[in-house]
Amino acid sequence: MKYLKRFNESMEDQIYNQVLDSIKDCFQEFEDNGWYWSQGSSVDDRLSYHPMPHFKYIMKKREMDDYISYDPNDYKRFEFTGEINSSGDISWEKRTTTWAVNFSSEDYQDFIIAMKRLQDETGLDFKFSYNNLGGDYRIIIQGRI
Repeated sequence: MKYLKRFNESMEDQIYNQVLDSIKDCFQEFEDNGWYWSQGSSVDDRLSYHPMPHFKYIMKKREMDDYISYDPNDYKRFEFTGEINSSGDISWEKRTTTWAVNFSSEDYQDFIIAMKRLQDETGLDFKFSYNNLGGDYRIIIQGRI
């Protein structure tokens, strides 16, 4: 029985790593544009902040634009938060912007394309957020394998 348990754990690790690879592949364009993956706090140094079968991956980009500040009343704020289901349908929780990042902007379109590619590759439902509410641009992808 312990061999079966070890085999199952090994399979879970493989699936978890495949999801991570898919996420990295789908968001490669963001990495190419200066974004980086925030390191998690897990023992094995994965990027996820949560143990299997849950995952939470965070990408960040520090914007050097003087107009972005930590002031919550700053006029250059945006938040696109929701979830995508196994059919590829997006349910928006928040979709607000107060400046040039709008629904037709290249960054927004790249984000939507990356999410849909990820959902196509993995078939997973997951939650997402793309915002700059903390002063940094952040992309958060979380779900369950």
